[in-house]
Amino acid sequence: MKLLSRALHVMRKILLAGIAVIIAGASLAFPQQPKTKTPSGTVSKTLPEWPQWGGPQRNFKAEVKGLAASWPESGPRLLWRRALGEGHSTILVDNGKLYTMYSNEEREIVIALDAATSKTIWEHTYEAPKKGLDLEYGSGPHATPLIASDLLYTAGATAKLHALNVGGTGQALLAFDQKSGNVVWKNQNFDNSPALIKVDGEDQLVAFMANEIAGLNPNNGELLWSHPHKTSWGLNISTPVWGEDNLLFCSSAYGTGSRALQLTRMNGKTAAKEVWTNNKMHVHFGTAIRAGDYIYGSSGDFGPCFFTAIEAKTGKILWQNRGLSRASFVHADGKFIILDEEGNLALATATPEGLTVHAKVDLLNNKAWTAPTLVGN
Repeated sequence: MKLLSRALHVMRKILLAGIAVIIAGASLAFPQQPKTKTPSGTVSKTLPEWPQWGGPQRNFKAEVKGLAASWPESGPRLLWRRALGEGHSTILVDNGKLYTMYSNEEREIVIALDAATSKTIWEHTYEAPKKGLDLEYGSGPHATPLIASDLLYTAGATAKLHALNVGGTGQALLAFDQKSGNVVWKNQNFDNSPALIKVDGEDQLVAFMANEIAGLNPNNGELLWSHPHKTSWGLNISTPVWGEDNLLFCSSAYGTGSRALQLTRMNGKTAAKEVWTNNKMHVHFGTAIRAGDYIYGSSGDFGPCFFTAIEAKTGKILWQNRGLSRASFVHADGKFIILDEEGNLALATATPEGLTVHAKVDLLNNKAWTAPTLVGN
């Protein structure tokens, strides 16, 4: 189970952090995208439209308007289709180029594609032997690449960042200089799923660990606060959800469910107060999105998974929809674009009263655990 734990933990982890590249097991965290300015003060380079796991703000939301209210029976117009290899990496988008990674037997491939035609622009292949790994849930890679400045970073199923292996005692989190690859700092001993948040003006690295959720200083990895969140197998896989009201939502399978923490800073210290806990919503490894005062997620362990709405401030379950299997999704223009694990792509709207599916199409043939990427319309 320890190998399975590591494999599932790397499935969903790319984020923004401080001045360095932060590694959590085989997960990546990166700084805010720097903007290159001309002498007149204007930004000279268009920033990537979808630079990391979860999009520009790592919340699976896209700031676009004018999406279609419905689809034809055959689904959205297909521009192209192309076969790659195995993997769970999502798609990055940067100025007309797509980036992702996949595996082919004992090798992993990082690839750049032309967004308009799907033609290969370049690819990088390296050895990634899987001996000793639990491949029950696929051979990987499980992590999404990330674009920072003019560089593309990747972490494969065998924990390789370029040619570097990481992990072990005292180095659950490591920070690397982006340009040189030199270690800036390493700290802590836990398994974790990190995300960058800002608590009352202070940057904090939130780590969803095997038995707790904690906040750390992204500059050195020092522990700022922690709160217990134990599961039967020590597996906390989904990405925490941060709200502007300083409410942090986290959810897991394996018998524990969800909780919300209120974070406050006073006299240079952060306090984490549990607002509510709920054992009725279990986000296994899919996405969860907060829209207004509500959080939406696909709730379930290894059996049926229902698209679920929960009140962010109270933990009250509002409804559960049984029309989709375990799903990942993005939110834009008041709509959800949902991809369930059976390969169904759906367009829906959600309110406190329920989910309305406007269109649904059977799109993919194999098990689909990769969250969709949305750029423009």
